[in-house]
Amino acid sequence: ARVLPRKGQDTVIKALPAVLAEFPDTYYMIVGDGRYAQNFKELAESTGVSERVVFTGGVGHADVIDYFDLSDAFIMPNRYWNNKIEGLPNVLLEASARGKPVIAGNHGGSVEAVEDGVTGFLVDPESVSAVSEAVLKLLRDPVLACEMGEKGRARVSGRHTMKGMIENYASAIRGAVENRGAARDA
Repeated sequence: ARVLPRKGQDTVIKALPAVLAEFPDTYYMIVGDGRYAQNFKELAESTGVSERVVFTGGVGHADVIDYFDLSDAFIMPNRYWNNKIEGLPNVLLEASARGKPVIAGNHGGSVEAVEDGVTGFLVDPESVSAVSEAVLKLLRDPVLACEMGEKGRARVSGRHTMKGMIENYASAIRGAVENRGAARDA
């Protein structure tokens, strides 16, 4: 995993004071590394939350699964940055597959991965208050968080299997071939 402004880790760090005011034992774990990690460590320090933000550094894929299992939720309020956006972030599907409710940015591929209010929350990635409120909803209602995680797991296992992806590709190819034939006949 990479630490990048596009992934919104800075917004989560800025949202932590509001979360910690109500749930002071909360930790935010940033899994991954990159050239922006130091900037985010400094942001955590200046925001007064450095004791509650854990930077794991780079980890292998097997370890990422362990970190999912340690967490109560997965948060990545991804946003447009440097003219780039996340397509369909696999990490959102992976978190859902591990039964975690997901908080993600409300655009791009995230809207395909997260069903707002059902498997998690889609938030304005620039809104610190939207991120903190989404986190607080999950912390205030562990039953809701668990239900969202289970619905996310069911959704991923039903839609994002190898068989399902092959069927989607086959359907897309058939549609393209049919459209090409129709255009030629016109």
